[in-house]
Amino acid sequence: MFTLICQYLYGEQIGAYAASQSVKKWNQNAFLWGVQGYGFLAFHRFLFWQSGIMLKSYAERFGQLEPSVLHSAVDSYRQGKASAVLDCYRFGLACFSVLKEQTEPFIAYGLHMLAQAHPKEQALSLRNKIETSLDIIMLRYLKGQLPTEFDMKQVFPKDEEVQQEVAGLYRYLLETLFDEKQDISVLLQAVQDARKACGMLNDRSTFKKLFLERMERGREHKRRLSSYFRGVHEGSAYDYANTYHAQWQWPIEGGTMRTESYMDLFARAVEQSKQLLHQSQKER
Repeated sequence: MFTLICQYLYGEQIGAYAASQSVKKWNQNAFLWGVQGYGFLAFHRFLFWQSGIMLKSYAERFGQLEPSVLHSAVDSYRQGKASAVLDCYRFGLACFSVLKEQTEPFIAYGLHMLAQAHPKEQALSLRNKIETSLDIIMLRYLKGQLPTEFDMKQVFPKDEEVQQEVAGLYRYLLETLFDEKQDISVLLQAVQDARKACGMLNDRSTFKKLFLERMERGREHKRRLSSYFRGVHEGSAYDYANTYHAQWQWPIEGGTMRTESYMDLFARAVEQSKQLLHQSQKER
């Protein structure tokens, strides 16, 4: 899973800043797809009735790459292609890496703490719980909204040109980085599945989440589908965003003691991305 709403809000802030700076040939939809990184692959054949080749595992494999390796491969694909869509997607991907660098240690620490408290529960569902809770908190903090008011499909904007470009790019990346050849139709299916799955994650009455939680009660050792849904609130058992600025560190052994909240880390990533935007404009 990914902090889908946080990444969208992050992209929204940087996009607004780009507009204020009159950045030429800015494509906000392509940028928003880039800010979600390779997360769309995690939704390929995500729904239980979908069948066929699955690319879900590649989301994790992309996550294990050094950002420089991924960015270099994207730049190789862009050579000779004068495309505002690809340029904005590539910048979005760079911003995604900035946000990940800032926040991943914090999320990893939270995962460690929750695993200590809930040893029977799967790491996947615990991570989902952290990331969906951060989505709830940041949507409330930045927009004053509840997840029931937010259309999850907008994190992957509907834009045929952008979706075609993303599919073509990842077909190239899979072959270049993993020696995995896939037909373009499979990659187009993946980008479409991301929007479909996010549509299913919309839960305006919270019935879906409550129903799944009831079905999964007492089965913490199994994958918890309820952890994919964003409720009205994050609960009070754990300070997911560290709003009280408690000490934390990552790695647990030998890490520097820190007190930042998730909001602090998010704001720092936004400022770094603004600087990155200025730098990219100078290089053009």
